[in-house]
Amino acid sequence: MGYYNEKQHKFASYLCRILGMTDDSFIESFLNYYAINFAYYKRFKSGWFWVTDAINQLIIERNIRRNRYALKIKERLSYFRATDLANLTFCPASFSISTTFQITHPNMEKERQMGERLHEKLNLVKRVSKYHKTKSLEHKIFEQEDIKVILDSEVIYSGHNKTAKRAFFDNHHNVACEPDYIFKDKNSKYFVVEEKFHYKRDPKKPTYEDNYNDWHGVYDESHEEFRLHEIKEWEEYKPTFYLNHKVQLITYLKCVNAYLLEYGYLVYWYYDYDNEQNPYIHKVATKKIMLDTFSLRLFNRVLTAVNQLVSTGEINFDGEKISPFKCSRCVVNKYCGHKTKRFNELSYPYKHDYLELYSTTF
Repeated sequence: MGYYNEKQHKFASYLCRILGMTDDSFIESFLNYYAINFAYYKRFKSGWFWVTDAINQLIIERNIRRNRYALKIKERLSYFRATDLANLTFCPASFSISTTFQITHPNMEKERQMGERLHEKLNLVKRVSKYHKTKSLEHKIFEQEDIKVILDSEVIYSGHNKTAKRAFFDNHHNVACEPDYIFKDKNSKYFVVEEKFHYKRDPKKPTYEDNYNDWHGVYDESHEEFRLHEIKEWEEYKPTFYLNHKVQLITYLKCVNAYLLEYGYLVYWYYDYDNEQNPYIHKVATKKIMLDTFSLRLFNRVLTAVNQLVSTGEINFDGEKISPFKCSRCVVNKYCGHKTKRFNELSYPYKHDYLELYSTTF
């Protein structure tokens, strides 16, 4: 049952089956990931971990399905966005849903808002300007070589400047792009930057056990060794850069024609919260991407797939590849029937029939 007590687990599992899930192992994993995403610690009579918000997400989805024919429909696509190609790479169902329905109950909204907040707080434009004046790095995080390249470059375009924000449209591929930043480096080469923000507990931040030991004057050698290992492991950690994020950046390199973009940086910022619940960055990882043979092949494959789905209205869908982790974090998962593994085809526009409810016993 993991994070849920017996009654909560029984009700949450019942809701999953109403939504059409039948795989017990998938349901268990999905519910645990939902608890991680939405639950939080809170003092109350039956315990400390509050999972009601996680269960409420399932109730919201049930209500959406009850009223599925009232969902507002978007206009049919006349062009693609770089994020559409990224969404199809993440999951074709996610692409079809996000381009069919007006999404009024998105998943992971807190994370999206935090990303916007951290974009503003980090503000690479101001940091570049300050670095040009002082040649001083404010934090050791910015000592990373690729970040120093960015700071030492000239800002050409910022997608976070609301007055200057624009879409770069490629008529040949019928794709619109809205990158985070475009820079010109010291060698007068243009490059693009796309930022992503990920929550990750900062291993250097004292844990509850650390504080408990300090308060009680306890020294635990095995715990200290574990903590030092954890810190070292995180310092040496090399992340996997997600394919959908790579596709988004590659699409910018291919389809932004206003500047001759030579390369791009995918930047992952990792954040945690201090004791006052203010977010702070504690690690950065970067991936330099060129428009090489592999990148062009990937772009063409994804563009062909999205054109095929939109033009024919249907493609095959492999439900066995569905991941409970990805499904639990998908922005449009409350509008998705494909996480049930019941369908081996996917339509565009997304069919209301995918969202039916199923009879089950409590």
